[in-house]
Amino acid sequence: MAQSEAVQRQALFAIKNRSSLHSRTWKTRWSTARSSGRTREVQARNVAALQRFRDLAALRYKEGATIYLEVANAEQSLFNAQLAYVATQSQLFRSYAKLVTKRPVAAGSQRRRPLASSRVAGVLGKE
Repeated sequence: MAQSEAVQRQALFAIKNRSSLHSRTWKTRWSTARSSGRTREVQARNVAALQRFRDLAALRYKEGATIYLEVANAEQSLFNAQLAYVATQSQLFRSYAKLVTKRPVAAGSQRRRPLASSRVAGVLGKE
C-alpha cells in the first residue's frame, strides 16, 4: 500500500512539474514576442529616419553641395536598417506562431498522454 501511494505521489509530482514547465515556457514565448514587437517599432522609426536622410543626401548631391559618397553611405545605412527590420519582423512572426501552436491546452481538454512508466500505470489501474 505504501508503495502505491509513493508511486501516486511521484506521478502527481511529474504532472505538476510538466504543468509549471508549460506555464514558464508560454510566459517566455510571450515575453519574446512582446520584446520583438517593441524592437520592430524602434527599427521601423529608424528606417523612416534613414529614408529621410537618404532623400536629403540625394537632394544635396543634386544641388552640388556634396559628393555622391554621402548618398551612397546613406543608402548603405538604409539598406542595413531595412535588413535588420525584416529580420526582426521574421522573429516576431515566428514568436507569434510558437504562441499559437505550442501554447498549453486548457485543463480538461488535453489529449491523454501515456504515463511515464508502465509501473505507475499498473498501480493506478488497480485502484
